[in-house]
Amino acid sequence: NSDGTKAVEFGKNGEFTWGAWSPDGRQISCLSLRGVEVVDVKTKRVIRKFPRQGIFQQLFWAPNGKWFCGTANVGGEKWTIVRMDASSGKVNVVSKYQNCTPDWFPDSERIIFSNRPAGQDGYGWTQLWMADATGKKRSPRSLVYGEDRRHIYGGALSPDGKYVLFTRSPKDG
Repeated sequence: NSDGTKAVEFGKNGEFTWGAWSPDGRQISCLSLRGVEVVDVKTKRVIRKFPRQGIFQQLFWAPNGKWFCGTANVGGEKWTIVRMDASSGKVNVVSKYQNCTPDWFPDSERIIFSNRPAGQDGYGWTQLWMADATGKKRSPRSLVYGEDRRHIYGGALSPDGKYVLFTRSPKDG
């Protein structure tokens, strides 16, 4: 239960890694060295499987259930935000260069993510940005929130899209 009562072990250690709920709660997506696996919650069986396409962390379902987003090393770029079709496994790039912790806006058309813009002194600071999930719009990215001398990570939107939760740290990590 969401209040922590009646906990049930779903799988063995390492069996269902990087698990994320589908919007209807009937499936979970898992990211592992085996690939991206969609697992039926009732039977615990893999019902779809795709190559990871460079995705190495933070795989999340879109609210409409049609897409995943994640952080990938793809196309010669590291730390790239991608969108993956949940039925075919096809991937498109959303934002290149120093990105992480993606999640979805409630409309399933935009993604929020942390980005470390190029040209900063030293290691730099991290800000929250949003982009069109297709990666095709002329102005694909816009700033959601940034703050001098702070790393802003893990943007997660409220179901109505009016608020965002994030971590705010003077040190990376």
